[in-house]
Amino acid sequence: MTYDELIEALAGLSGRMVEATIRTPYEDPESGSGGEWYGAFSGEVDRLGDEAVSGRGHRTLYWREAERTRPHEGSITVWRRGFEGAEVKGTDRTLEEVVAEEEEGQGTTWTVNIFQRGLLIELTIYI
Repeated sequence: MTYDELIEALAGLSGRMVEATIRTPYEDPESGSGGEWYGAFSGEVDRLGDEAVSGRGHRTLYWREAERTRPHEGSITVWRRGFEGAEVKGTDRTLEEVVAEEEEGQGTTWTVNIFQRGLLIELTIYI
């Protein structure tokens, strides 16, 4: 998945429950083990920051605040210069195909691994 394809997919996440984990890549990608974990948060996605505000070099995905108890909303930023790649984990279906299942009443998850500057941002999207 290219940077532009990833940004297009992130733009469609508004209103979805998404978990974000920031870590080093898995030492064993098949089993999902190893690496170092730095943090995680979850919630409903609010919006993808618009290019006019974010700038052409990066885009930020923001989560909604359930209450005003935190100093700021959760977010992740994907930088074009630091972007090393992204992949959908565990499925060969597109996001559109997964969303179509939602309309049929079937629940599923869609995981996107974003590699940037030696780190892995793992997004688990609940459909």
